[in-house]
Amino acid sequence: MSDGDADAGSPPASIPSESATTPSVLPTTPSATPTPDPWIGYFEDEARDNPTDIPTLFWGSFGDVDQVAVNKTTHESLEPGPYVVEIRCAGPERIVATVETPDGTPLVDDAEVACPGAVTLPVDLAEPGMSVTLDSEGETGAYLVGISPS
Repeated sequence: MSDGDADAGSPPASIPSESATTPSVLPTTPSATPTPDPWIGYFEDEARDNPTDIPTLFWGSFGDVDQVAVNKTTHESLEPGPYVVEIRCAGPERIVATVETPDGTPLVDDAEVACPGAVTLPVDLAEPGMSVTLDSEGETGAYLVGISPS
């Protein structure tokens, strides 16, 4: 058989064989270390100095560069009644805030918050619990959320 002839049991040289295109499990090499989040601790001092009239307070950042995630926090212990939710942000151009019941029923319209900045939302809970979801749309940044009875 000449070099240009294909054996009946193997594909021609110009077409990769199935084994050449079938993925195989190879040992993985560690991925590059993510760029650390520059917003870690941004609201830390303010949160630690929290006045007692804001009983529910949470803060944080959206994650390392290239590993940013939406933040959702649920507080099932909040009793029915009127509340004020203050959402502050820094870093991204804006964030989108969703306030809903733990099962996903909206309590107010989604709010866009220009960063740095804040928005205050009046919320009336008919049932216990509230979830707050913050989406920085893939940008790094920090948030501070306070929930107070009104």
